[in-house]
Amino acid sequence: MFASPYLRRRASALTLIVCILALALLVLPGASSGAHPARVHTVQPGETLWAIAGAEYGDASSHVDAIASANHLESALIVPGQRLVLP
Repeated sequence: MFASPYLRRRASALTLIVCILALALLVLPGASSGAHPARVHTVQPGETLWAIAGAEYGDASSHVDAIASANHLESALIVPGQRLVLP
């Protein structure tokens, strides 16, 4: 309460630095945020949605619909050179 002006300025500066660091940690996305960047896959000749889902996720049955939905596909028809977003 009766600290010197020097100590008050130092404490204020330290408080400001801690607040800025805390705000930066809240605002910036971290590795543990659970967000994964979307990947893009270019379809190669002979590939199917099932093959791509199996290669990328290991379990094709639960990911084929997710890939189709993410790319607004109305059917399973894909062509070589087509770029697919992998959710």
